Amino acid sequence: MNREYLYIETMFSRAGDLAQRYRKDMEKSFARICGYSAAQVKVLVHMNRSGGTILQKEIDSLLSLSRPTVSIMVDQLVEAGVICRDEADSDKRLKKLSLTPAGDAIARKAAGALNAYYKKFAENLSRQEIEAFSSTLNKMNLILEINSDQTTF
Repeated sequence: MNREYLYIETMFSRAGDLAQRYRKDMEKSFARICGYSAAQVKVLVHMNRSGGTILQKEIDSLLSLSRPTVSIMVDQLVEAGVICRDEADSDKRLKKLSLTPAGDAIARKAAGALNAYYKKFAENLSRQEIEAFSSTLNKMNLILEINSDQTTF
């Protein structure tokens, strides 16, 4: 096996480990900080950054989750009193979600925690390292997209 292939295999493995560690950190931190799952917090922070209101269908793509799963999560957030769900003005079939004051407070608290988390990386990685890593990830993702229908083992 070519040496470069082993390096690439190791890169994918380490990227997977990094992503898994990141998800665990997020779950643990958000449960401790505000009592919600990382996915729920991601929705609240996204809503806050989007002016406090989004359409429910945006969450499907934001989290790459199925509609039924998103619907259950939204039901939980509505029941908790952190978002409100109404019919959209433009199309009654669509659901408009709005942050409540309690939801906005949680989103701001979570965004602050995220900033502190990312600051640790920014303080320990140079701009060149960040750009090189980002560029490599983008290139690998593009290769996967281009070859997705041609991949066979």
